[in-house]
Amino acid sequence: MFYITIHKDETQNPTEFETKTIKKLHYFFVNNSATYAISPKLKKMHVFTDNEEDIIKLKNFINVDNHSYVPKDYKGKWSLFLRYKIPTRKTDSNSVIKHRVKRVTYSNDTNMKHFYIKSSKQNMSSFIKYFYIEEVFNDKPNDDTKIGTNGYGLSTKTQHYYVPRF
Repeated sequence: MFYITIHKDETQNPTEFETKTIKKLHYFFVNNSATYAISPKLKKMHVFTDNEEDIIKLKNFINVDNHSYVPKDYKGKWSLFLRYKIPTRKTDSNSVIKHRVKRVTYSNDTNMKHFYIKSSKQNMSSFIKYFYIEEVFNDKPNDDTKIGTNGYGLSTKTQHYYVPRF
């Protein structure tokens, strides 16, 4: 497993850093067939992939100086950054509306981590909160779930990508 580290510019606030970085990464992720996973932090972001050629492509696109690898015998903690999906407001099914209210309430009550993405649908100029949960493990889990992420580098219910917790 290989990774790069993208550092926050001194002039950026953490939200601005995360939003701009995710936007740029998303463009790269959806235009490349490799699987990449993010590990968002306040002042930096790690991006992981299993292939060195793929991390070099990303490194050149993002314009960072170097990349590193995770030792095969890494003994630290592992994280899974899992998308927390909230159904849209446009839903008219009663059960889905209840599910949405439950998920919105939970995300607000727990002060859930999120980043903002600009909506490109219907010429909207609004930002959408994209929620995620970090699950932490003492050892890398042996998981039968398919390895993968979505277009934002987050694991989903059906695809997991465990990353070292640096």
